[in-house]
Amino acid sequence: MVADTGTMNGQTRTRRVMHGLAFRRAEVRRVERLTPRYMRITVGGDALEGFQTLGAQDHFKLMLPNAGQTEPVIPTMTPEGPQYPEDAARPVMRDYTPFAFDPETNELTFDVVLHGQGVASDWARQAVPGQVVGTAGPRGSHIVDYGAFDWFLAAGDETSIPSIARALAALPRGMKAYVFIEVDGPEDELPLPTDAEAQITWVHRNGAPAGTSPVLEQAIRAFDFPAGEGFQTYTGEANALRDIRRYIVKERGFDKQRVDVSGHWKYGVGD
Repeated sequence: MVADTGTMNGQTRTRRVMHGLAFRRAEVRRVERLTPRYMRITVGGDALEGFQTLGAQDHFKLMLPNAGQTEPVIPTMTPEGPQYPEDAARPVMRDYTPFAFDPETNELTFDVVLHGQGVASDWARQAVPGQVVGTAGPRGSHIVDYGAFDWFLAAGDETSIPSIARALAALPRGMKAYVFIEVDGPEDELPLPTDAEAQITWVHRNGAPAGTSPVLEQAIRAFDFPAGEGFQTYTGEANALRDIRRYIVKERGFDKQRVDVSGHWKYGVGD
């Protein structure tokens, strides 16, 4: 299913593609600690054949085992929806952005930010190859024709790095791009390869808990937006994004159809 959401000169600039819901079993293949607070995990298996991720903002649900289990209970998809075995404990589920999917090896790579103690963070810290997880989704993809715009801007906290990295990799060579990423400090910065002419700004909250610092909003307010029509995407902690969206759409008057805001998480709230 495809729904067009905007056109320019008769050509579609953004569109949404819906995918059928599928539940899949996968095994951990590789675990990398990229920074003190950032882990990259690759899972794989034959059940991941047909996995689709077409847009930088895609997300899927990672299904984790409950205490005492070696693998999560993965439902069966039926015409009535997902069906679990009777009396089965449902898995813990958290949303993640695919960093990459390799259809040749059926390997899915995603990143986990270690925000203190939490089910997903605790699992990631002890993850080793061979452990079993499940996946559900993505349910759909928001596809942007970046080359149809004059410039691109992306901003978010460290949970946004996979989606920002994917967008940067998809930008046409030489396109103007402006990126703002909030992390705790310089040790959390990561390389972001791109063919675009990208101005990447890392803003540091310097020990403030993630989701409580105004530094990202301050950086956006101080930015001198370029002329022309751009596509903007803001991701990260939901409450912080609310204030940024208000500034961009209400105060600055940018067309909300060209501003994509997606809360990846909410301070103090699990899943």
